Amino acid sequence: MAPGSNARWQHHALLAVGSLLIFILTVVLRGAESTADQLSFATAYLCLLYLAAALLIGPLQLSRRGQVLLNNYLRRDVGIWAAATGLVHFVVATDLSMSQAYMADYVAIDAGNFPAELRMQFFTWGTIAGLLIAVLLVLLLVLSSDRVLRRLGSTWWKRLQRSAYFAFLLTVGHGFAFQALESRSAGLIVVLALVTAAVIALQLRGAALYRRLKS
Repeated sequence: MAPGSNARWQHHALLAVGSLLIFILTVVLRGAESTADQLSFATAYLCLLYLAAALLIGPLQLSRRGQVLLNNYLRRDVGIWAAATGLVHFVVATDLSMSQAYMADYVAIDAGNFPAELRMQFFTWGTIAGLLIAVLLVLLLVLSSDRVLRRLGSTWWKRLQRSAYFAFLLTVGHGFAFQALESRSAGLIVVLALVTAAVIALQLRGAALYRRLKS
Protein backbone atom coordinates (compact mmCIF):
# COMPACT_ATOMS: atom_id res chain seq x y z
CA MET A 1 0.00 0.00 0.00
CA ALA A 2 1.39 3.43 -0.96
CA PRO A 3 2.53 5.80 1.80
CA GLY A 4 -0.34 7.85 3.12
CA SER A 5 -2.98 5.74 1.35
CA ASN A 6 -4.88 5.05 4.58
CA ALA A 7 -5.01 8.77 5.34
CA ARG A 8 -6.23 9.48 1.81
CA TRP A 9 -9.01 6.93 2.16
CA GLN A 10 -10.01 8.67 5.38
CA HIS A 11 -9.99 12.04 3.61
CA HIS A 12 -12.26 10.75 0.85
CA ALA A 13 -14.60 9.01 3.31
CA LEU A 14 -15.02 12.20 5.36
CA LEU A 15 -15.49 14.33 2.25
CA ALA A 16 -18.05 11.88 0.88
CA VAL A 17 -20.01 11.90 4.15
CA GLY A 18 -19.81 15.69 4.35
CA SER A 19 -21.02 16.05 0.77
CA LEU A 20 -23.92 13.68 1.39
CA LEU A 21 -24.94 15.54 4.56
CA ILE A 22 -24.92 18.87 2.75
CA PHE A 23 -27.04 17.41 -0.04
CA ILE A 24 -29.52 15.99 2.51
CA LEU A 25 -29.64 19.38 4.25
CA THR A 26 -30.33 21.00 0.88
CA VAL A 27 -33.20 18.59 0.24
CA VAL A 28 -34.68 19.34 3.68
CA LEU A 29 -34.37 23.11 3.36
CA ARG A 30 -35.36 23.34 -0.29
CA GLY A 31 -37.86 20.51 -0.43
CA ALA A 32 -40.21 22.21 -2.90
CA GLU A 33 -37.60 22.13 -5.67
CA SER A 34 -36.88 19.25 -8.03
CA THR A 35 -34.03 16.84 -7.32
CA ALA A 36 -32.04 18.38 -10.18
CA ASP A 37 -32.43 21.87 -8.70
CA GLN A 38 -31.39 20.62 -5.27
CA LEU A 39 -28.39 18.78 -6.69
CA SER A 40 -27.34 21.83 -8.71
CA PHE A 41 -27.56 24.08 -5.65
CA ALA A 42 -25.74 21.68 -3.31
CA THR A 43 -22.89 20.90 -5.71
CA ALA A 44 -22.40 24.61 -6.50
CA TYR A 45 -21.74 25.43 -2.86
CA LEU A 46 -19.76 22.26 -2.25
CA CYS A 47 -17.45 23.14 -5.14
CA LEU A 48 -17.01 26.68 -3.82
CA LEU A 49 -16.28 25.50 -0.27
CA TYR A 50 -13.90 22.75 -1.37
CA LEU A 51 -12.01 25.10 -3.67
CA ALA A 52 -11.75 27.62 -0.85
CA ALA A 53 -10.56 24.93 1.58
CA ALA A 54 -7.92 23.70 -0.87
CA LEU A 55 -6.60 27.25 -1.27
CA LEU A 56 -6.58 27.85 2.49
CA ILE A 57 -4.57 24.75 3.38
CA GLY A 58 -1.29 26.13 1.99
CA PRO A 59 -1.34 29.48 3.87
CA LEU A 60 -2.45 27.80 7.10
CA GLN A 61 0.31 25.21 6.80
CA LEU A 62 2.84 27.95 6.12
CA SER A 63 1.72 29.80 9.25
CA ARG A 64 2.00 26.68 11.42
CA ARG A 65 5.11 25.01 10.02
CA GLY A 66 6.95 27.73 8.17
CA GLN A 67 6.80 25.78 4.90
CA VAL A 68 4.35 24.51 2.28
CA LEU A 69 4.59 20.89 1.22
CA LEU A 70 4.36 20.36 -2.54
CA ASN A 71 2.95 16.88 -2.11
CA ASN A 72 0.11 17.72 0.27
CA TYR A 73 -2.40 14.89 -0.04
CA LEU A 74 -5.09 16.58 2.02
CA ARG A 75 -5.05 19.60 -0.28
CA ARG A 76 -5.06 17.34 -3.31
CA ASP A 77 -7.95 15.22 -2.02
CA VAL A 78 -10.04 18.28 -1.20
CA GLY A 79 -9.24 19.52 -4.71
CA ILE A 80 -10.47 16.24 -6.18
CA TRP A 81 -13.82 16.72 -4.46
CA ALA A 82 -13.94 20.35 -5.59
CA ALA A 83 -13.48 19.17 -9.17
CA ALA A 84 -15.96 16.29 -8.84
CA THR A 85 -18.74 18.39 -7.31
CA GLY A 86 -18.03 21.25 -9.69
CA LEU A 87 -18.30 19.02 -12.74
CA VAL A 88 -21.54 17.49 -11.45
CA HIS A 89 -22.88 21.02 -11.00
CA PHE A 90 -21.75 21.96 -14.52
CA VAL A 91 -23.65 19.04 -16.09
CA VAL A 92 -26.82 19.42 -14.01
CA ALA A 93 -26.94 23.23 -14.09
CA THR A 94 -26.28 23.38 -17.82
CA ASP A 95 -29.21 21.04 -18.43
CA LEU A 96 -31.43 23.19 -16.20
CA SER A 97 -30.39 26.61 -17.49
CA MET A 98 -30.36 25.82 -21.21
CA SER A 99 -34.12 25.54 -21.34
CA GLN A 100 -36.99 27.79 -22.37
CA ALA A 101 -38.48 27.59 -18.88
CA TYR A 102 -35.29 28.89 -17.24
CA MET A 103 -34.92 31.69 -19.77
CA ALA A 104 -38.52 32.74 -19.25
CA ASP A 105 -38.33 32.62 -15.45
CA TYR A 106 -34.93 34.21 -14.87
CA VAL A 107 -33.46 35.87 -17.97
CA ALA A 108 -35.95 37.35 -20.43
CA ILE A 109 -38.01 39.24 -17.84
CA ASP A 110 -38.06 42.79 -16.50
CA ALA A 111 -38.48 41.86 -12.86
CA GLY A 112 -36.59 42.02 -9.63
CA ASN A 113 -33.62 44.37 -9.32
CA PHE A 114 -32.29 44.15 -12.87
CA PRO A 115 -33.67 44.82 -16.36
CA ALA A 116 -33.77 42.06 -18.96
CA GLU A 117 -30.71 43.39 -20.82
CA LEU A 118 -28.56 43.16 -17.70
CA ARG A 119 -30.00 39.76 -16.85
CA MET A 120 -28.92 38.51 -20.27
CA GLN A 121 -25.40 39.77 -19.57
CA PHE A 122 -25.36 37.92 -16.24
CA PHE A 123 -26.52 34.77 -18.01
CA THR A 124 -24.07 35.04 -20.92
CA TRP A 125 -20.94 35.83 -18.95
CA GLY A 126 -21.91 33.54 -16.09
CA THR A 127 -22.33 30.69 -18.57
CA ILE A 128 -18.96 31.40 -20.21
CA ALA A 129 -17.34 31.45 -16.76
CA GLY A 130 -19.01 28.12 -15.97
CA LEU A 131 -17.52 26.54 -19.08
CA LEU A 132 -14.03 27.86 -18.25
CA ILE A 133 -14.37 26.59 -14.69
CA ALA A 134 -15.25 23.12 -15.97
CA VAL A 135 -12.14 23.06 -18.18
CA LEU A 136 -9.93 24.15 -15.27
CA LEU A 137 -11.50 21.58 -12.95
CA VAL A 138 -10.74 18.79 -15.43
CA LEU A 139 -7.13 20.03 -15.57
CA LEU A 140 -6.89 20.08 -11.76
CA LEU A 141 -8.38 16.60 -11.58
CA VAL A 142 -5.70 15.31 -13.95
CA LEU A 143 -2.99 17.05 -11.91
CA SER A 144 -4.13 15.25 -8.73
CA SER A 145 -2.25 12.10 -9.83
CA ASP A 146 1.24 11.28 -8.52
CA ARG A 147 2.06 9.90 -11.96
CA VAL A 148 1.32 13.26 -13.59
CA LEU A 149 3.44 15.02 -10.96
CA ARG A 150 6.39 12.75 -11.75
CA ARG A 151 6.00 13.15 -15.51
CA LEU A 152 5.68 16.94 -15.44
CA GLY A 153 8.21 17.60 -12.72
CA SER A 154 7.53 19.79 -9.71
CA THR A 155 8.08 23.13 -11.47
CA TRP A 156 5.59 22.65 -14.31
CA TRP A 157 3.17 20.77 -12.08
CA LYS A 158 3.08 23.68 -9.64
CA ARG A 159 2.64 26.22 -12.45
CA LEU A 160 -0.34 24.35 -13.84
CA GLN A 161 -1.75 23.76 -10.38
CA ARG A 162 -1.95 27.52 -9.83
CA SER A 163 -4.91 27.46 -12.22
CA ALA A 164 -6.86 26.67 -9.03
CA TYR A 165 -6.69 30.41 -8.25
CA PHE A 166 -8.36 31.24 -11.56
CA ALA A 167 -10.93 28.48 -11.03
CA PHE A 168 -11.83 29.99 -7.65
CA LEU A 169 -12.09 33.56 -8.94
CA LEU A 170 -14.23 32.44 -11.88
CA THR A 171 -16.40 30.43 -9.50
CA VAL A 172 -16.96 33.53 -7.37
CA GLY A 173 -17.87 35.61 -10.44
CA HIS A 174 -20.12 32.84 -11.75
CA GLY A 175 -21.78 32.56 -8.34
CA PHE A 176 -22.50 36.27 -8.01
CA ALA A 177 -23.88 36.42 -11.57
CA PHE A 178 -26.33 33.57 -11.11
CA GLN A 179 -27.33 34.53 -7.58
CA ALA A 180 -28.23 37.99 -8.87
CA LEU A 181 -29.99 36.44 -11.86
CA GLU A 182 -32.03 34.07 -9.71
CA SER A 183 -32.64 36.64 -6.93
CA ARG A 184 -31.13 34.41 -4.24
CA SER A 185 -31.43 35.42 -0.60
CA ALA A 186 -29.07 37.96 0.90
CA GLY A 187 -27.77 35.29 3.27
CA LEU A 188 -26.38 33.21 0.41
CA ILE A 189 -24.68 36.24 -1.11
CA VAL A 190 -23.13 37.02 2.29
CA VAL A 191 -21.78 33.44 2.50
CA LEU A 192 -20.22 33.80 -0.95
CA ALA A 193 -18.70 37.17 -0.01
CA LEU A 194 -17.31 35.89 3.32
CA VAL A 195 -15.72 32.81 1.73
CA THR A 196 -14.15 35.00 -0.96
CA ALA A 197 -12.82 37.49 1.60
CA ALA A 198 -11.35 34.69 3.75
CA VAL A 199 -9.49 33.15 0.82
CA ILE A 200 -8.12 36.48 -0.40
CA ALA A 201 -7.06 37.57 3.10
CA LEU A 202 -5.26 34.32 3.93
CA GLN A 203 -3.64 34.10 0.51
CA LEU A 204 -2.26 37.63 0.93
CA ARG A 205 -1.09 36.81 4.45
CA GLY A 206 0.54 33.62 3.20
CA ALA A 207 2.31 35.46 0.37
CA ALA A 208 3.65 38.06 2.81
CA LEU A 209 4.85 35.36 5.21
CA TYR A 210 6.51 33.45 2.38
CA ARG A 211 8.42 36.55 1.25
CA ARG A 212 9.49 37.19 4.83
CA LEU A 213 10.79 33.65 5.24
CA LYS A 214 12.68 33.80 1.95
CA SER A 215 14.31 37.16 2.69
